[in-house]
Amino acid sequence: MKKLALQSLAQTHHLVNQPSFRDLSPESPALEVFSDLKHNLPLIMDMNTKAIDAEKLMKYSHSDLKLVVDTKGHFLGLISIDDLNEQEMMKHISYDVRRNDLLLHEFVKPSDTIFALNYGEIKRANIKDVVKILKESGQSYCLVTEQDGTICGIISAKSIAKKLNLSLQIEPKPNFASIFGALHH
Repeated sequence: MKKLALQSLAQTHHLVNQPSFRDLSPESPALEVFSDLKHNLPLIMDMNTKAIDAEKLMKYSHSDLKLVVDTKGHFLGLISIDDLNEQEMMKHISYDVRRNDLLLHEFVKPSDTIFALNYGEIKRANIKDVVKILKESGQSYCLVTEQDGTICGIISAKSIAKKLNLSLQIEPKPNFASIFGALHH
């Protein structure tokens, strides 16, 4: 067994810097903007987490997106920080439901409404290809799956925009529920 030596941190004041993304361009490989769940712990929240607690945790951890699981650990969907804004919270509050009682499962985007890209396609694509499909689909993020359907990563338009230092607006595509809701208000 090798003997290791501990060092004092008395003179240490800096953390390692985030990797530089200056060399990234729209032509760079899509894998550069892919959050690989095999190498990074997935950001997971339980469906019964209080919405206000989830919002605070996401803000403090600088995380825009979390996977949501049920009590058995099965994937239910995604939650973004935008899903937990004040306007969304107010939609769920009623005379008998207080803000503090709202749970994450009331805000989650269900798995059957989320799009995914195949990992094999991501390996052959560039960032521009990913941005194009996100814009065309009106999705600000998508999951990445392996051939067998296992979720292995996430791609987020916000993350791409940060890494490329550009503004990237994804206009959501209207669905039946949003059109129906707009007609009846």
